[in-house]
Amino acid sequence: MNVQLKTSKYQEEFEMDERLAGVLSQMAGLMAASSPILPRKEPSKVARGEGVKGFILTECRHCGALRGFCVKTPVNYTRCKNCGAKQTIGEVKPATIYCNCGSVFRYMTNAKSKMLPYYCISCNSNALLKLTDDESEYVSGTPKFEPAVKEEGV
Repeated sequence: MNVQLKTSKYQEEFEMDERLAGVLSQMAGLMAASSPILPRKEPSKVARGEGVKGFILTECRHCGALRGFCVKTPVNYTRCKNCGAKQTIGEVKPATIYCNCGSVFRYMTNAKSKMLPYYCISCNSNALLKLTDDESEYVSGTPKFEPAVKEEGV
Protein backbone atom coordinates (compact mmCIF):
# COMPACT_ATOMS: atom_id res chain seq x y z
CA MET A 1 0.00 0.00 0.00
CA ASN A 2 1.37 3.34 -1.11
CA VAL A 3 0.51 6.18 1.23
CA GLN A 4 1.02 9.73 0.15
CA LEU A 5 1.08 12.36 2.79
CA LYS A 6 -0.60 15.54 1.78
CA THR A 7 1.26 18.67 2.66
CA SER A 8 -0.78 21.67 3.47
CA LYS A 9 -0.76 24.71 1.27
CA TYR A 10 0.72 26.73 4.12
CA GLN A 11 3.56 24.26 4.69
CA GLU A 12 4.53 24.43 1.00
CA GLU A 13 4.50 28.23 1.10
CA PHE A 14 6.60 28.22 4.27
CA GLU A 15 9.21 25.92 2.70
CA MET A 16 9.32 28.08 -0.41
CA ASP A 17 9.75 31.21 1.73
CA GLU A 18 12.65 29.55 3.60
CA ARG A 19 14.39 28.67 0.33
CA LEU A 20 13.84 32.18 -1.01
CA ALA A 21 15.20 33.71 2.22
CA GLY A 22 18.33 31.55 1.90
CA VAL A 23 18.92 32.66 -1.68
CA LEU A 24 18.35 36.31 -0.81
CA SER A 25 20.78 36.17 2.12
CA GLN A 26 23.44 34.63 -0.15
CA MET A 27 22.87 37.39 -2.71
CA ALA A 28 23.08 40.07 -0.02
CA GLY A 29 26.41 38.65 1.13
CA LEU A 30 27.77 38.72 -2.41
CA MET A 31 26.58 42.27 -2.98
CA ALA A 32 28.12 43.46 0.29
CA ALA A 33 31.44 41.88 -0.68
CA SER A 34 31.59 43.72 -4.01
CA SER A 35 31.95 47.48 -4.02
CA PRO A 36 30.16 49.75 -6.52
CA ILE A 37 33.33 51.83 -6.70
CA LEU A 38 36.10 50.59 -8.96
CA PRO A 39 39.01 49.07 -7.08
CA ARG A 40 42.22 50.99 -7.45
CA LYS A 41 44.77 49.17 -9.58
CA GLU A 42 48.17 48.82 -8.02
CA PRO A 43 51.10 49.50 -10.37
CA SER A 44 52.68 46.23 -9.27
CA LYS A 45 49.73 44.22 -10.64
CA VAL A 46 50.10 45.81 -14.06
CA ALA A 47 53.87 45.40 -13.94
CA ARG A 48 53.46 41.69 -13.16
CA GLY A 49 51.65 41.26 -16.46
CA GLU A 50 48.12 40.86 -15.14
CA GLY A 51 46.99 43.76 -17.29
CA VAL A 52 43.93 45.96 -17.12
CA LYS A 53 40.37 45.10 -18.13
CA GLY A 54 37.07 46.93 -18.26
CA PHE A 55 36.64 50.49 -19.48
CA ILE A 56 40.03 51.97 -20.32
CA LEU A 57 40.91 55.53 -21.32
CA THR A 58 44.41 55.67 -22.81
CA GLU A 59 46.49 58.70 -23.63
CA CYS A 60 49.08 58.18 -26.40
CA ARG A 61 52.57 59.12 -25.24
CA HIS A 62 53.56 60.05 -28.80
CA CYS A 63 50.72 62.24 -30.10
CA GLY A 64 48.62 62.81 -26.94
CA ALA A 65 45.37 61.45 -28.42
CA LEU A 66 42.77 60.02 -26.04
CA ARG A 67 41.07 56.73 -26.78
CA GLY A 68 38.34 55.09 -24.70
CA PHE A 69 37.42 51.43 -25.11
CA CYS A 70 36.27 48.37 -23.17
CA VAL A 71 38.00 44.98 -22.98
CA LYS A 72 36.87 41.79 -21.27
CA THR A 73 40.30 40.17 -21.10
CA PRO A 74 43.26 41.91 -19.41
CA VAL A 75 45.55 43.85 -21.76
CA ASN A 76 49.04 45.30 -21.26
CA TYR A 77 49.44 47.05 -24.62
CA THR A 78 47.37 49.39 -26.75
CA ARG A 79 47.75 50.87 -30.22
CA CYS A 80 46.98 54.52 -30.93
CA LYS A 81 44.30 55.02 -33.59
CA ASN A 82 45.85 58.39 -34.55
CA CYS A 83 49.54 57.68 -35.06
CA GLY A 84 49.63 53.86 -34.86
CA ALA A 85 52.18 53.76 -32.01
CA LYS A 86 52.13 50.64 -29.84
CA GLN A 87 52.64 51.31 -26.15
CA THR A 88 52.33 49.63 -22.78
CA ILE A 89 49.48 50.81 -20.61
CA GLY A 90 51.66 51.12 -17.51
CA GLU A 91 50.42 52.58 -14.23
CA VAL A 92 46.70 53.34 -14.20
CA LYS A 93 44.40 55.56 -12.13
CA PRO A 94 40.60 55.59 -11.89
CA ALA A 95 38.70 58.23 -13.87
CA THR A 96 35.03 58.96 -13.19
CA ILE A 97 32.69 61.05 -15.32
CA TYR A 98 29.57 62.40 -13.58
CA CYS A 99 27.52 63.90 -16.39
CA ASN A 100 24.68 66.45 -16.19
CA CYS A 101 22.39 63.89 -17.86
CA GLY A 102 22.73 61.70 -14.76
CA SER A 103 25.05 59.09 -16.27
CA VAL A 104 28.16 57.93 -14.46
CA PHE A 105 31.08 56.29 -16.26
CA ARG A 106 34.16 54.81 -14.64
CA TYR A 107 37.39 54.22 -16.52
CA MET A 108 40.96 53.28 -15.72
CA THR A 109 43.46 55.64 -17.37
CA ASN A 110 47.19 55.82 -17.96
CA ALA A 111 47.13 59.61 -18.47
CA LYS A 112 49.78 61.83 -16.89
CA SER A 113 48.33 65.30 -17.62
CA LYS A 114 46.38 67.37 -15.08
CA MET A 115 43.22 67.65 -17.25
CA LEU A 116 41.67 65.36 -19.86
CA PRO A 117 38.98 66.55 -22.27
CA TYR A 118 36.53 63.72 -22.97
CA TYR A 119 32.78 63.29 -23.50
CA CYS A 120 29.75 61.51 -22.07
CA ILE A 121 29.01 58.41 -24.11
CA SER A 122 25.29 58.76 -23.30
CA CYS A 123 24.54 62.31 -24.40
CA ASN A 124 27.84 63.31 -26.15
CA SER A 125 28.28 66.40 -23.97
CA ASN A 126 31.83 67.50 -23.18
CA ALA A 127 33.39 66.44 -19.88
CA LEU A 128 36.66 67.74 -18.49
CA LEU A 129 38.37 65.20 -16.25
CA LYS A 130 40.55 66.87 -13.61
CA LEU A 131 43.22 65.23 -11.49
CA THR A 132 42.38 65.42 -7.78
CA ASP A 133 44.66 67.25 -5.33
CA ASP A 134 46.19 64.01 -4.04
CA GLU A 135 46.74 62.89 -7.69
CA SER A 136 45.04 59.54 -7.07
CA GLU A 137 42.19 59.80 -9.61
CA TYR A 138 40.49 61.88 -12.30
CA VAL A 139 36.97 63.25 -11.71
CA SER A 140 34.58 65.22 -13.91
CA GLY A 141 31.54 66.91 -12.39
CA THR A 142 29.97 66.02 -9.09
CA PRO A 143 27.80 63.04 -8.17
CA LYS A 144 24.09 63.75 -8.15
CA PHE A 145 22.13 62.07 -5.38
CA GLU A 146 18.38 62.38 -5.23
CA PRO A 147 16.44 61.61 -2.08
CA ALA A 148 14.88 58.16 -2.04
CA VAL A 149 11.53 59.51 -0.86
CA LYS A 150 10.31 62.92 -1.89
CA GLU A 151 8.49 64.65 0.91
CA GLU A 152 5.36 66.52 0.05
CA GLY A 153 4.57 69.93 1.48
CA VAL A 154 3.01 69.74 4.92
